[in-house]
Amino acid sequence: MDKGVDSVFEQMDACKRIVNFKKGKRLGVKDHLITLCKPACRPEWMTHEEYASLPATIEIRELEYRVGFQAYKNHIGYGNVEL
Repeated sequence: MDKGVDSVFEQMDACKRIVNFKKGKRLGVKDHLITLCKPACRPEWMTHEEYASLPATIEIRELEYRVGFQAYKNHIGYGNVEL
């Protein structure tokens, strides 16, 4: 966490989580910074040392960006094909 690395991730389970762009520090339209707190309880899969080494909070830039094409899985199962 202390390496200063930037990362980009697709939001998983997007249909289950509603993003509220009114919260946090607004950077633009559908673009903001939010602060996430470390969970109070350590996950079972994480060691005590790993959990203790994590910061109490992290700042995340959350934005909505639409990709300019749609992809689908073809009928043969060869993965994504650009339309």
